[in-house]
Amino acid sequence: MATTPPGTKLPQLKWSRSRLLVELAACMLPTMLIWSLPLLARAGFAENGPDPTGVGYSVSKYISNARATGLMAGCFQFPIMQMWDHHGITHFETNVMSSSNGRLHGVSFAALLAFQIAFGLFLAFPVTWHEELHMLSVIVFCVAGLAHFSVLYRLGDDEGLHPIAVFPLVIGVFGFVGVIFLVLISKAATLDFGMWFWAVECFGLTGMVWVTPASLAGEKLSTKLKKPSQVGSFNDIGKNDKPAALT
Repeated sequence: MATTPPGTKLPQLKWSRSRLLVELAACMLPTMLIWSLPLLARAGFAENGPDPTGVGYSVSKYISNARATGLMAGCFQFPIMQMWDHHGITHFETNVMSSSNGRLHGVSFAALLAFQIAFGLFLAFPVTWHEELHMLSVIVFCVAGLAHFSVLYRLGDDEGLHPIAVFPLVIGVFGFVGVIFLVLISKAATLDFGMWFWAVECFGLTGMVWVTPASLAGEKLSTKLKKPSQVGSFNDIGKNDKPAALT
């Protein structure tokens, strides 16, 4: 029976090459969820009707029952795990003392923590239960998310985000700033924005979901372009290895 030669790292290489695909696929779930909420409401899974705060239709109203809130929490678990995995506690501890941008890393970490807490409160306080607490949590997690990703982008490729992440970041900024802007206008002028408010929320959440995986994809692409001889392909694995011993 053939045995695996010493030093062969085929399982690790397979996981390394497939991890990004797994992360990208997992980020499709929350994206599809938020954009399909009107359809889920028609099917009776999500809540139908305009937001009670008067802004029009919203993600908040659509997920204001136990089924939709649970699905929202489950689908967004992985993107938030990505944020903590790549720019959370370990990233903060590694850079806050050794980097010349230690203060910015501290701001990024504090913003991520505030985002995590506010997003949890956003789910815990449905808009149909307590409008003021819900809207406060929405504004806080929008501002905190913007601060976190904006600081990471300012830190650059080595310590923060890859430049390619600017595309989902711009979408997220548009959405989060738009949500805050429309909420303030609605409170001042009592305007109903119909489905537009839901759409702006979806843009903000979609951008947030895709910033980290876009940055990771950019980093992998840059590494492949800079070190083509070290990247190789699956077809190259084992070419220079000795034949496996037979037992």
